[in-house]
Amino acid sequence: MGDRRRVGIGVLVIAAIASSVVPLAQRQAPTFRSGIELIEVDATVIDGDGNPIPGLRAADFSVTVDGEPRAVAQAQFISLRAPEASSHPADSPGEDAAYTSNADADPGRLIVILVDEESMPWGEGRRLMHAAAGFVDSLSPGDRVSVVAMPQPGVYVDFTSDHDRVRRAVEGMSGLGVPPLGVELLQIEILQETRRRTAAVLHGIESILEGMRRVEGPKALLWLSGGLVIAGEELGLKKIADLAAASRTTLYIFMLDELLVDGSRAVSGALPDAFVVENSPMRGEGPGGVEAAPGAPGPADVGLRLGPPNRRVQEQGLMAAASMTGGSLMRTYYNPGPLFDRLERELSGYYLLGVESIAGDRGGEFRDIEVSVRRDGARVRSHRRVHVPPEGAGPGADERLLRLLRSPVAARELPLRVATYAYRNATSYSEPMRLLIGAEVDAAGSVPATLEVGYLVRDAAGVEAARATMQVAPRLVRKPDGPVFEVAIAMPLEQPGAYSLKLAAIDAAGRRGSVEHPMRVPRLSGEPLAAGDLMLADQASAPAGRILPQVEAQVTSGRLLAFTELYARSPLRWNGTRVEVDVVDGAGGPVLARGPAVLNGPDGARRRRATAVVAVPHLPPGRYVARARVMRDGAEVTRVRRPFRILSQPAP
Repeated sequence: MGDRRRVGIGVLVIAAIASSVVPLAQRQAPTFRSGIELIEVDATVIDGDGNPIPGLRAADFSVTVDGEPRAVAQAQFISLRAPEASSHPADSPGEDAAYTSNADADPGRLIVILVDEESMPWGEGRRLMHAAAGFVDSLSPGDRVSVVAMPQPGVYVDFTSDHDRVRRAVEGMSGLGVPPLGVELLQIEILQETRRRTAAVLHGIESILEGMRRVEGPKALLWLSGGLVIAGEELGLKKIADLAAASRTTLYIFMLDELLVDGSRAVSGALPDAFVVENSPMRGEGPGGVEAAPGAPGPADVGLRLGPPNRRVQEQGLMAAASMTGGSLMRTYYNPGPLFDRLERELSGYYLLGVESIAGDRGGEFRDIEVSVRRDGARVRSHRRVHVPPEGAGPGADERLLRLLRSPVAARELPLRVATYAYRNATSYSEPMRLLIGAEVDAAGSVPATLEVGYLVRDAAGVEAARATMQVAPRLVRKPDGPVFEVAIAMPLEQPGAYSLKLAAIDAAGRRGSVEHPMRVPRLSGEPLAAGDLMLADQASAPAGRILPQVEAQVTSGRLLAFTELYARSPLRWNGTRVEVDVVDGAGGPVLARGPAVLNGPDGARRRRATAVVAVPHLPPGRYVARARVMRDGAEVTRVRRPFRILSQPAP
């Protein structure tokens, strides 16, 4: 099998990435999200076909903690399906958009495919891997998938939206296990090898879960296994259950099985494709209700038995792990595809419950929790353990922001829009750069208060370039689309280039949102003449010409205010330099309005501020593009552009 297969999984890259971010100072947590006033619980409610059941209310749920009933104060259904069409026309400005919104972003799911190759006989996992690859192909573009093979080092793919890469990685595996060669092996050797492999697999899963707890949002861990002997103290799986609850991770286990008919191997087409095992061995039950995949006969119809005899032992521990983490165990035979289809549906939505917390919950220990729902035919999947940290000991605002920033998918509970503006350092002609962030945070249902905001900037290679968390006092603005909090942030940036900005925010009600914004920062030094980004505003909203970075300028006064900065290699370059600001319809049409810019700056400086007011009272409401053209001696040197909206025109 090669040396690369013989090293224990240890601490995976998932955990290493998560632990590389150092938690900052903690602040007071909001009510619902803190887990102090209410306990936050994820629950998936599905019908018999695996479809999520929306529309349930808090009164439809029943929850017990350590056997004691608790009231459910909130029940919010969160769909993880990509929207088929935009429900926010204002967030669809077309190719000229200079901002990014999370309102219509693909919500995305976080999925880890864990393949225990040693547990599968050599080459026997091909059908299972092929079905898993088909599952990857069925995912939405916003879903992020990771692949880990055990033992490590082996196949590893970090969370990515490159599903083709993931599919190739999965299809490249088929099983590495080698059965005992004859009866000459001592039972003690077999026992020792079994214990070694069980310990390695469980340690690997613990490492993954430990890393996942530092990433925001629910996750699914698909464990593809040929079976695992978990006995004795390990059968309790307490540590895995606790880590899964803390990381909001559910285990879905696909067990590669072998059926025998009269002692012979089964023939494809004569047997059920796969089964979903729906029971909890943790209460002393044996393998109970076994549900056949759609269209497949049940086990009573074909008179089958599991083989070899130790398969029941190998299944018991996997069933316990799935049950304790709110997932399910699925036996796979010749056509696992229907099970993966069912799982894709099941992962498309869940409920976020706010459960009553009492003083006794705050001891910092994990507690047993049971969730049920009053709906005929409904099945509930939720963790069997819950952790309520002591008051003041839970993750602070900075840590919660960092979890949002680390997550590969956007959080959409709190709508955000963000735009960026790049300029040169205010005191130096050379780098570092100066980046201004303009953001709008949904203020509906919020009270004017502070916001917890954080940003993370990575370069084209994924290397962190800047990061910060802060508490800001936003400006409440009433806009036609609804009230928003406007936030302006300035940050240094060492070099120009292509970057990705991740912005996260938590409002006073505990709602969380994040958005990822691509940006290209131009080189503004070393050029004979260069211009920073174009900033726009309604002149009526910018008293004394003071302009702030906005997500999108919205004009109602009939006068557009435009601003940019110019940078010259030599002050002599200002001779013969002028700037004109045009308004066009964005489709390359004729100039609809024009205004000359005024250049201001100290004599002898290599920096000038260009400000223009363009009259647009004759233009109908709609989207337009403003472009500032920098001219020298009658020839255009460079141009910058920015879209804006005319909402209405002033009365005559």
